[in-house]
Amino acid sequence: MKKQTTKFTKQDKEKIENRLLAIFATALGAEMICLYLINWFRGSAGFMNAARWLCYILMIGLALLAIFLKVKANKFEQQDQLARSKKYTNWFFVCLAGAISALFVWPTQIFGLFGSAGYAINSAIDKFNFFLGNSVCTRILVVMILVGVYTVAAFIYYSILSSQAHKASLHKGNN
Repeated sequence: MKKQTTKFTKQDKEKIENRLLAIFATALGAEMICLYLINWFRGSAGFMNAARWLCYILMIGLALLAIFLKVKANKFEQQDQLARSKKYTNWFFVCLAGAISALFVWPTQIFGLFGSAGYAINSAIDKFNFFLGNSVCTRILVVMILVGVYTVAAFIYYSILSSQAHKASLHKGNN
């Protein structure tokens, strides 16, 4: 049985436009931070130190923000405010992805806390340098590529969804 596509209201179209704007703005911000990190990790010792601290701040800050957003989402879900809960859950995943990306970019001292297993993980991650010769810059480039792929996939998905809704509004339910 074929799923019938319903037409969108003006509110639905505005929701999709706002979601696409949020995705694009978040991706643009992430790409800019990644470009700064690549330049800083290739720079002098002072810039490299600033980039390391920025990675640590992003890792810890985004992890704490993700925990806060998840708690708020659960609170709104218990109060039957599902729309607000969904928004907080979406931003939870964005913050979690950012924290994991920061850990992926600069894991050296974090994994060192776990002993020999941590050093094994760190050495495996440091071998990941086939793009730029520098393993940290390569990992940043991988994060940039993943952000770009997600952004393009989201734009394609929402354009297909909008196109199907537009076709449904033209046919006015006559199938």
